[in-house]
Amino acid sequence: IFREMLIARGKLIADADPLDLYLRIEGEIRRSSERFGQTIYLLEPHLKEGPGSLRYIQLLTWLAKMIYGCVGLEDLPRAGLCSDEAIEEIRSGQGFLSEIRCRLHFLEGRRDDRLKFENQALIAGQMGYVDTPLRRGVESFMRDYYRHASTIDFFGRQLLAKTRIFLRPMLAGSTKRL
Repeated sequence: IFREMLIARGKLIADADPLDLYLRIEGEIRRSSERFGQTIYLLEPHLKEGPGSLRYIQLLTWLAKMIYGCVGLEDLPRAGLCSDEAIEEIRSGQGFLSEIRCRLHFLEGRRDDRLKFENQALIAGQMGYVDTPLRRGVESFMRDYYRHASTIDFFGRQLLAKTRIFLRPMLAGSTKRL
């Protein structure tokens, strides 16, 4: 069954219109940003949706698979689209966001993807962030969150821009000229 699914998926990818896929992924990212905030710098960020989120990484992974034929983001450096270090940073950010999300689910006893203000200090403590004379532990925790989210967001914007350039002949062909 698994082999049949892989064959069917390969056919679906081969038959797909790259420009249509790109426009759908770009549209999904735009809708998510509009719904969950245009910025990563929210006081109560959403871990799953919006810029620099886990869903953003998932959409970028689909972009890599469907447009460039990569198995995953790890193949993008071989395609000349980014560095190995960039992928390491994305995976580090993904791990950080996933850990926060898991801890948040356990803390709330249910699925909850918004890192509410009252939970930030608790999760920071669980993850080993402690107060220092210069900064509270929760401030260091949120600083790391914003660093990871901004890295993911910046990477995504770069990949989208490179993909738009890659697909430019298709974009130009669909535009009427006077």
